Amino acid sequence: MNINDIIEAIHDINSSELDQSWGAEYLPVKIIFTTDDGVIESGFDGIDSWRGAYNEPCLFLGDNSSSKDLLKELYMVQSGSGYTGYKGGHFSYSGDYDLNVETACNTYSGEGHIDLVYFDGARKCIIITCTKT
Repeated sequence: MNINDIIEAIHDINSSELDQSWGAEYLPVKIIFTTDDGVIESGFDGIDSWRGAYNEPCLFLGDNSSSKDLLKELYMVQSGSGYTGYKGGHFSYSGDYDLNVETACNTYSGEGHIDLVYFDGARKCIIITCTKT
């Protein structure tokens, strides 16, 4: 999914689904990443330049579960803010870029991509599913 699609999916989780008067930006986020080694359930650390291709953005797994913080990061990418590549260089992205996924900012394990963003009513959180290709 590209940045614009992810933002739209989060905003499409509306108050009627939440059975509350506030929006999806106040829900926790759980990232479920299926890799060759199994399934990792995590929050996120941020978005930065991807080690697989520095000119592409990447979401890194971590401890943050704030959807408000995730949206802030996504808006920064969407706006064309600048990022420094892992080994240098300056890059900017837009909402049309697909968002890669890695377990940590200092690793490259191959291409991970976001498949789906949805509201899990039982867990009261936003789920982002990712797979390694």
